[in-house]
Amino acid sequence: MLSFEGAFTAILTPFNEEGEIEFDYMLRHLRYQEENGIDGVIPCGTNGEGPSLSLDERKRVIRFVVENKGRMLVIAGTGCSNLPETIELTTFAAEAGADAALVLPPFYFKNLDDRGTADYYRRVLDAAPIPVLLYNIPSYSGVEITEGVLRSLADRANLAGVKDSSGNVERTRAYASGFPRLQILNGSDWCIEAALAGGAAGTISGIGNVYPELVAGLYDAWQAGQDVSAWQAKINELKEVFDRCPPMAANKFGLTLRGFPSTYVRPPLVDLSPTERRRMEEEIRRSTSSEADLPGPTP
Repeated sequence: MLSFEGAFTAILTPFNEEGEIEFDYMLRHLRYQEENGIDGVIPCGTNGEGPSLSLDERKRVIRFVVENKGRMLVIAGTGCSNLPETIELTTFAAEAGADAALVLPPFYFKNLDDRGTADYYRRVLDAAPIPVLLYNIPSYSGVEITEGVLRSLADRANLAGVKDSSGNVERTRAYASGFPRLQILNGSDWCIEAALAGGAAGTISGIGNVYPELVAGLYDAWQAGQDVSAWQAKINELKEVFDRCPPMAANKFGLTLRGFPSTYVRPPLVDLSPTERRRMEEEIRRSTSSEADLPGPTP
């Protein structure tokens, strides 16, 4: 099974003011990620506004990212609200050359019985010709990936692991200790250090869109056996600023502060207001005022 150890970024999808995907921006962003130490990217996930894209748009984005990934791995976000489209998109991602798929649970029906969730994933796994990671993000999907679901799927060889974006380190540790065959990836920037200490193989970051060198630097320092608390503290300081604004819009505006052109979110999300932009810029500049605070990025 392919190793998913490392620092990954759940990359954004850039839109122009008319809501069309800006592939030139995406190419520049991919090189920014690669040159600043990121090991892999996840297109069409939560930060990539995957559920706001049509099936055809998601295919175009996945193919473009695979074709321009450089040395990075590509874990394609292929979870849809229904089984046929999830299977179709996962199969497409494999054909396009993605290294793995990240699959949400179906995200309309709530209070699901574990049997239904497991059966959904079993059918995806049976159809998927690439490794699959399950995506636990109940704050968005409304569906928890329980340990019972994982036990029901233990016999599927292409079940590679779980991305845990619950923000609950105890959940991450339970996944890692209870299912040692699986690779557990942390999905919360607030607790990268704690998740790695709890057995996570790596991390998939949102703030890595803007500060890839921080996420990669923390992971590399951890691998070298160094104290990473200062890296985590800097990430948390920046996260406090970003989390006072709508998250996808904050990432996109944050990139403009690092030299990227303006890009936009797609409804139903909203872009930052002028007041939010001014406040965020002031707070970011205060947080990054010392050259020692951040390694220099490659914009």
